[in-house]
Amino acid sequence: MADASGAAHSGAPDIDTPRRSGLTRAEAARLAATEACRAETCSPWEASPLGLVPWLIWRALFKGFRPAWLIASLAVSAWFGAHVVIESGGIRAMTRTEPGLEARIQSSLAASVPVGEDARSYWIARMNEALDGDARRRADLDRFRAWATIGPDLIGRDRLALDYLAGPDGAAALDARLTAGPPWVRRDRLARGYRELIESEQARRLDPPQLVLAPDGLMARQAAAQFHWSIAAHSADAFFSGRQSGQFELTMVPGLVAAPGGDTRLYGGVRQLYMQACALDALIEGCETGIIPPQAFDPVRYALAALEAGMVDLNLPDSAVHDGAQVLQAAREAGRLQPALEAQLQDWVAAILTPAEISAALETAGLRPDYAFSAPTQAADGLAGQLQRRSGAEAAALSRLLDDLARIRRASSVMTAIRVVSSIGQLNQADYLVRISNTAGDRLLALHLALGEGVYHLLDSADSTPQPTARSVNLAWAGLLSAAIVVFLTLLRVASAPDVRRASRMAALDAWLSRLFLGRKT
Repeated sequence: MADASGAAHSGAPDIDTPRRSGLTRAEAARLAATEACRAETCSPWEASPLGLVPWLIWRALFKGFRPAWLIASLAVSAWFGAHVVIESGGIRAMTRTEPGLEARIQSSLAASVPVGEDARSYWIARMNEALDGDARRRADLDRFRAWATIGPDLIGRDRLALDYLAGPDGAAALDARLTAGPPWVRRDRLARGYRELIESEQARRLDPPQLVLAPDGLMARQAAAQFHWSIAAHSADAFFSGRQSGQFELTMVPGLVAAPGGDTRLYGGVRQLYMQACALDALIEGCETGIIPPQAFDPVRYALAALEAGMVDLNLPDSAVHDGAQVLQAAREAGRLQPALEAQLQDWVAAILTPAEISAALETAGLRPDYAFSAPTQAADGLAGQLQRRSGAEAAALSRLLDDLARIRRASSVMTAIRVVSSIGQLNQADYLVRISNTAGDRLLALHLALGEGVYHLLDSADSTPQPTARSVNLAWAGLLSAAIVVFLTLLRVASAPDVRRASRMAALDAWLSRLFLGRKT
């Protein structure tokens, strides 16, 4: 017994302690030393007052630091969190929801109707104007279809749904019954009624189906103009889809050319490229043949043709470069570029696509202009990727513009993309149009016609809630983060085995200081 007792108080750990308790040998030694130190320490009742006071201070610090840290962190977070709420206008302002983009589109179109004018009459008048067409009295069915698609938004979808669902009692009685019920019941019923109207058998026979709301006289005018329009539309579709590689006269499409009088003929990218190359240097072998039409040299046209022909390798898929450059070239020839965008194109040409570099790349490709002009599809393979422009700020900005125009073209149509280019004055506006087209779809051209520059305000939030200061927000988050650290450390300690906790260095320090302040047993 004496040997066993001596071993228990000797401070030397048993050789089997690490295996038995899951501690390392160092932790086992520290645990044994800590327990031996506590066994030698006097109780607080036996300690002198001079030792009891510092021991109480130490225990208050040792045991109360973590709870005090947690309470202080939560207090800081609550205090500055309240400041964030107050500076943001209160809970009511913070929880107020803003209408989505679709709701803003519908409300903006409804607000575009002139004050005092009936929305349906205004809508019909705009479609009649489109059928009146240009100076040659050719109906502009692109503009007609654009106005047709927003008819329900101008008139009001709820109003149309009430008229469609109204029974013998009339729309007013139905509206009163629905208004008396829960708001979501009214909203769902009207939305379902509008869908039934637009998806009815009569509407499905029309293109677009919103024409189900149009009068018969207007539909007769549209049917009469359809034949002549289809000729121009078929030619345009064949050219821009690549099925036809000759030339296309932009004035064939009514309303497409904004500034008539210039050269409005479009050629494919390869043909346009070699026409400009011969215009720059008529001494190139193959330019003397009569197959290549003469054309005034234009460095921007030359650069856009190189992009469309696939000659420039940007950090962008080839299809996006081709589609975006084709839209930009067509919009420019149609006189639809704003001066700011034209100046930006000229800057890009001077920086990354100079005529000298393009001509040098054509010389490297080694294709005769007359052969390339005769077989543009085969020539495109030899021109692909001759100019590498994958880096640089100017190349990145050009890539973004071409990508945005290509995405607008895919989301709507090539004709819509060409027309809406006229509203792009700043590069970020092309990105705005992409984001709007993702929601508006085939209504993009109509938004351009009805709202003008106001189309870019659709992405602006109407939220006027004041914003909290950065100091309040940062300190509130700092308090929460500090509290989270305390909770994590506490959970980590609770999850540890009791022997591991007692074998910690802090436990050893506590045992040593307690023996120092309270004294050793005699």
